[in-house]
Amino acid sequence: MPMNKALVLNIAGLLLSSTMMLAGVVMCATNLDVEDARDFMIGIYLLAFGIFGAATEFWPWLTKHLLVLDTWFGKGLFFIFWGFLMLDGSPGWMIFSLAFVCSGCGFVGCSFCVDGEMNHLCNKRYKAPVTSREATMTAGAPPPHPGAPAAF
Repeated sequence: MPMNKALVLNIAGLLLSSTMMLAGVVMCATNLDVEDARDFMIGIYLLAFGIFGAATEFWPWLTKHLLVLDTWFGKGLFFIFWGFLMLDGSPGWMIFSLAFVCSGCGFVGCSFCVDGEMNHLCNKRYKAPVTSREATMTAGAPPPHPGAPAAF
């Protein structure tokens, strides 16, 4: 039975997002002083974006709010960004950050290996609704006059 590369990447994305949530909780719990406000805020952002990243694996319509998560390349850049943001002076956080950066590089590399569109764990892909203007333009009608008022 051949291995489904997209499914493996979806599960890896879910695990990394869950790890981001855990890192956010840990970062918030360990930085309660006023001097550590920066790390506390990064922990809140890690928690929020970890929840969002995990949710996009199940509900693809959420990717319209953060389109970078709609491609493997974008997901890789997303995890690389958070890996560098988690960098701290302690060895534990450095190893943790390095794992995120390496995983992000893996996503970027795999974006060139996985064929077809990116599906999510629910086996669906978000398709934006077609507006009336897009429908007219794709139906072969000439584009509207540049000075004409926009249709809402």
